Amino acid sequence: MAIIVKYILITIAGIFALAFFTCLVFFLVSMLTEFKPGPQEALIPRGNPKGKIVQDSIISILSWNIGYAGMGAETDFFYDGGKMVRPSRELN
Repeated sequence: MAIIVKYILITIAGIFALAFFTCLVFFLVSMLTEFKPGPQEALIPRGNPKGKIVQDSIISILSWNIGYAGMGAETDFFYDGGKMVRPSRELN
């Protein structure tokens, strides 16, 4: 009976070790092969058979900070260096 329990525990430990090392390898490969774009990237459209770089088109992206979806200008959230976690009832 003790031998069966020993083999079961060794099998479970092996499965956990394999899962741990698989995750470790995944994260290491992900960090080493991470794409780090430059400040400007050339865009080549897919339907462009000659491979010309489009110079006359401008793409703009807007990122809008909505203040954690409900905090006004009078709140000082702790992630921003303030002391509040959530606004008081008077500010709601």
